[in-house]
Amino acid sequence: MELFKSVFNQTASFLKRRRYLTLFLIIFIWVAYALVMGDNGLLVRYNLEVENNELKTALKREVEIQDSLKKEIKLLQNDKKRIEQAAREKYGMVKPGETLYKVQVSDDTDK
Repeated sequence: MELFKSVFNQTASFLKRRRYLTLFLIIFIWVAYALVMGDNGLLVRYNLEVENNELKTALKREVEIQDSLKKEIKLLQNDKKRIEQAAREKYGMVKPGETLYKVQVSDDTDK
C-alpha cells in the first residue's frame, strides 16, 4: 500500500510541475480518439468506403442484368425465331407433326 501511495504521490507531483504538458497530452489523446473512433472517425469512414465499393459493384452487376433483359425483351418483341425458341424451351411447345421427347435423368448411381 505504501508503494502505491509513493507512486501516486510522485505521479501527482510530476503532473503538477508539468501542467501544460499534462493538459496538452490530455487534449491530444482526446482529439486522437475522436479522430479515430468518433462518429465521423477514420474507422467509420473506412467502413463506409468499403460498403460504398460493394454497393457500386452490386449496382454495376444489376445494371448489366437489366441491360441484358432489355435486349431479350426487344428480341422477343421483334424476332420470330427468338419467339419460337422461347416457346419451345420454356413452354414445351411443338410444331404440328413434331413429337416431343422428354428425357428423365435419374439420380440413382448405386445401380
